[in-house]
Amino acid sequence: MCRVDADDFSQTRWSLVHMLGDRNPDHADEALVELALRYWYPVYAYLRANGHAPSSAQDVAHAFFRDLPARYVADPVSARSRFRAWLLCSLRMFLAGDWHELANGEPFAAAPDVKALERRYRRVAQLAGNVGEHAFLSGFAEEVLLRGLRRLRAEACAAGHAEMFEALRPFLAVDPPSGRCKELAERLPGHPLGILAALRCLRTRFRELARMELADTVESRADLLVEQQWAMETLRGVPGA
Repeated sequence: MCRVDADDFSQTRWSLVHMLGDRNPDHADEALVELALRYWYPVYAYLRANGHAPSSAQDVAHAFFRDLPARYVADPVSARSRFRAWLLCSLRMFLAGDWHELANGEPFAAAPDVKALERRYRRVAQLAGNVGEHAFLSGFAEEVLLRGLRRLRAEACAAGHAEMFEALRPFLAVDPPSGRCKELAERLPGHPLGILAALRCLRTRFRELARMELADTVESRADLLVEQQWAMETLRGVPGA
């Protein structure tokens, strides 16, 4: 995983795509698809917000991700931007072209289930302004958090703290109500102050993991700072974010 605590951003996934593009195009394609598939949902959300039915949006998403390596090779200069911006620009250009002939190709085995995608989309579909570009951007930012949360859960389970994690997860972004820590201490091993300390540790690690996920989409510390600020602003008003 990327080294976000150092000045060397050469090992982020986006940096590796660029590096391999010069040395090993086949491996560059694999690295690009691996990174892009992490952000299937924002692509799906953009397509749904622009009028595609669920099954159609999923088919078009498959076609888009199949076409992505060729698009990178055709214009590597534009890909030197941050991954989020490049992915959205590539999607717009793809839809502006003759993409229909690509819609019947081999599907990606790793693609998310369309029913799960649709449930997630409908959760925010009624928000004012959740159309087109905003649907993509909010979906991208939310995906960064969800990936960080999955990694946090996996770490907690591996350390034998699954029950503690599930009890404290609702309070990663909001403070627990008065008396709740005492209730949790009665159910879980520890003192109320220990529960608060555990929550602080979880929050810190969650921020670190989300930052690592976001860092995989940039090539420099300056870009990471820009993306962090953008993500915080974008997630305001997104339910559950």
